[in-house]
Amino acid sequence: SIRRARFGRPGSLGRYKEHLMAKTISDPILSQIKSGIEAKIPADLKKDYLAGVTAGLKLMYADQTHPFMQGFLQTVKAKNNDPQVIAHGVVKLATIIQNESKRPEMIPAIFPAALVLMCYVLEDIEKANGIQFTKEQVADITKRVVFQLMKVYKIDPQKIHQAVKTGLPKPGQAPPVTAPPPAGGGLLAQAGGA
Repeated sequence: SIRRARFGRPGSLGRYKEHLMAKTISDPILSQIKSGIEAKIPADLKKDYLAGVTAGLKLMYADQTHPFMQGFLQTVKAKNNDPQVIAHGVVKLATIIQNESKRPEMIPAIFPAALVLMCYVLEDIEKANGIQFTKEQVADITKRVVFQLMKVYKIDPQKIHQAVKTGLPKPGQAPPVTAPPPAGGGLLAQAGGA
């Protein structure tokens, strides 16, 4: 099965790494997404990100696992390029990579790795099915991938929306107040006799 594909520690992916990382994306929309993601990867996630992408490409294109990818492409075609089916396949690939790594600290790097792998998957679908995804379709599939990954890793979308809305505190700074204190001055004022 695809789960039996072996993964080493980050950086120990051997002869596949150079060949697979050289694989390019020719679709301009997908290439731009990949470049944009890679430009924003924090240095502390770079190693895990590269390991995740390399492992994903190995699963997609290595001789022993490529038949699974071909089967996925046939399923997508049979389902008329359904965005939900595509997103599910990308998320399944990403979770296999993370689970096989046996490293929970890799989860933050799985998100950008999954989105870059999504670009490779979408280009393969375009080539196999003779179609061209629009920006709107890519955006829809991207949202579905992110939502499904958040669901898999039990990340509350409301907490992310709140953090984006209020801003994250700088180191040593208190989090921003998002709601006014309750009437009567709150617990501290009540304890002080207010």
